[in-house]
Amino acid sequence: MRKLTEATQTATPSSTIAKGKSVPHESAPLQVAGSALYIDDLPEPANLKYAAIGTSSVSRGTLNALNVDAVRKAQGVADVITVADVPGHTDIGPVFKGDPILAEEQILFHGQPLFAVLADSVRHARQAALLATADITAEAPCLTVAQAHQDKSYVRPPHVMSRGDSQQALANSVHQISNTLHIGGQEHLYLEGQVALAVPSENDNILIYSSTQHPTELQKLVAEVLDVPFHKVTVEIRRAGGAFGGKETQGAQWACLAALLAVRNGCAVKLRLPRQQDMMATGKRHPFSNQYTVGTDENGLIQGVQMQINGNCGHSPDLSDAIVDRAMFHADNGYYLGDCHIEGHRCRTNQVSHTAFRGFGGPQGMITSEAMLDSIARAIGQDPLTVRKTNLYNAQRQRHTTQYGMTVDDFILPDIIE
Repeated sequence: MRKLTEATQTATPSSTIAKGKSVPHESAPLQVAGSALYIDDLPEPANLKYAAIGTSSVSRGTLNALNVDAVRKAQGVADVITVADVPGHTDIGPVFKGDPILAEEQILFHGQPLFAVLADSVRHARQAALLATADITAEAPCLTVAQAHQDKSYVRPPHVMSRGDSQQALANSVHQISNTLHIGGQEHLYLEGQVALAVPSENDNILIYSSTQHPTELQKLVAEVLDVPFHKVTVEIRRAGGAFGGKETQGAQWACLAALLAVRNGCAVKLRLPRQQDMMATGKRHPFSNQYTVGTDENGLIQGVQMQINGNCGHSPDLSDAIVDRAMFHADNGYYLGDCHIEGHRCRTNQVSHTAFRGFGGPQGMITSEAMLDSIARAIGQDPLTVRKTNLYNAQRQRHTTQYGMTVDDFILPDIIE
């Protein structure tokens, strides 16, 4: 078989691609042949050491004491760090505060990192990480949107989109239908797990190889954790694809920990989470619990809607403000909602902090309007497609403005459906 190298792979010029012709994905040959270089494939620097993390076994509580003496004495261990060893920022929230690099006084979710250990092998590091003892006063966790509303627990303030008098529109409707839609989360299951390699360089610089989708933000956060100028940190990534949003913000924590251990010990450090721990300690697609009440005329034409969009954000804001906003923006999908009132809530729960995922909140909004249209069809005994076509944006009937005030032009869904 011909040897595939990155140097021999070039993109096909767009001018040579004929319409209707199948064109291979640019990265596919290297990836299917096993020649694509991921971070675990890179030649390892001399004197490389390996890091692992120790995590919380409870979902919520107060961390009274953390004993890592047994970890320090374990075979092959070179260093152990807790939040007290961080010289700079301990909060690595990407937009808003609330993401501790390691647990401080409060335990926020099951699987939260408490400390990191450095050893001479992956096995020794991961075995040593199991030896710590934590004195935690456990508390009842908040795990659902309903509980978050009851506790008035939110990571960010609510937003509202409103048009007309939705209450009056509902009261005047022939049919009123209410329902709740629970939308589960989803694991990214990215091609390459969370991993970072930190290599100290001359003049107190540090080079970070990271599996991240946001190298600039990662550079900023590593510099702030180390308390050094940004120009002292260089971040290199080879391939950003295949993460589906799971590394837009959440690759940074592991790079920060690897960098801190590398600087403290004057050696290269690799931190790669085992897949099971990766799935416990990093966020997912946001689960949502959405409610709607819709009023229609006798033909199923929507007159008014009241909708509540509730994102389960986990313990911190991360990117949830924008994600819940996008769910609100997409709550109409392709339909005119009449007089409407849409609330968006960013609910705080004691779960891992949920994060970006393909669609970024859009699917959780769109599926709500689609469920609503199905409910209308059932209520009036009409074909669901007929009800959908009845409620599509329509400029001739002056039903072509979104709930956020945008006029819908070049609306081609009717033609596409036909």
